[in-house]
Amino acid sequence: MARRSTLLCATLAAATLVTTVVESANADDRTGATGSTFSSLPTGTIGAPPRGKVPGAVAGGEKVPGFFVAKGNFGRDFISIVPSARAAKQFEGGSREEPQPGEACFVEDQPQNRRFGNDDADRAWRGDLQPALMMQSSSTGGNRPAVTAVHSERVVEDGAKVSLEVVDAWVDPRSRGVRLIGKNTVPLLAVSTLLGGTRVFAARDGENVQIILVAPRALRGGSQDGIFSIVDTNVSHSPCDHMRVAIKSEKGQGHAASFVANVQLATIEEKDAKPAEPKPGVPARIETRFRPIHVNASVTWPSREKEALLSVSAGWDSRERQGQGSGF
Repeated sequence: MARRSTLLCATLAAATLVTTVVESANADDRTGATGSTFSSLPTGTIGAPPRGKVPGAVAGGEKVPGFFVAKGNFGRDFISIVPSARAAKQFEGGSREEPQPGEACFVEDQPQNRRFGNDDADRAWRGDLQPALMMQSSSTGGNRPAVTAVHSERVVEDGAKVSLEVVDAWVDPRSRGVRLIGKNTVPLLAVSTLLGGTRVFAARDGENVQIILVAPRALRGGSQDGIFSIVDTNVSHSPCDHMRVAIKSEKGQGHAASFVANVQLATIEEKDAKPAEPKPGVPARIETRFRPIHVNASVTWPSREKEALLSVSAGWDSRERQGQGSGF
């Protein structure tokens, strides 16, 4: 994984200034550069991991909507935080299906990392959101489980309105209790629609610009590797349908972030290929084509201008590849 992250950093750094327009296999699908002024973005607050005293325990009867604690098939020493009763039932039954569109994803705070820096410095939730967050629930192996702050995000679409729903909660892996820290809804502006239906949204958060990339999920079981992002030298990866990064808005300066996500291309039918006979109850195998897209977002504020400008550009990141998905 370390080698892969290093290669990804090199790829993203080389492509930071991509502004070209690229045609896809479909003539109507294009990528290109778009921009929005800072003042045109809606305002909202994401918040940061909580500071101060951590609760010693959370009662097992305390619950928070959207936080379901399941005992998975990893044994009694672990629990998983999942977004729905459906997902919890699957985990406890020993199965694990793909998350449904619009479900929340989670990331936990890791206070032990603060010993390398200043706890009073600006802190932010990490970008590597997960559809199921596994936590240790027993002292096996010498690691004592403790109450931990968990952050959840989900993109909510209500007609033409799109927002990011944010919920933070204390989770006690021993009692399986969940206590609300705070929640918020951040309205989003659609900044750009890119190749394959990939979309970029944004909002103002103080002096920062929150950038949210939403990538359509490819066929289940296909070559979908999730979304990668890089801000400065920090690389994050998430198998969720969206990823969020924060970019500074600073007069006289420019800051950038990059994403890489797969785009599913139109399937090419082989005319000479003989279709396989379908078997009852067995999903058919579907050949799929994927190509990674590289999305660059930058916030630039020239010293002579009144406000910053958000720019989004995109292009192919590498050659296409093929995989197999399943369907009935």
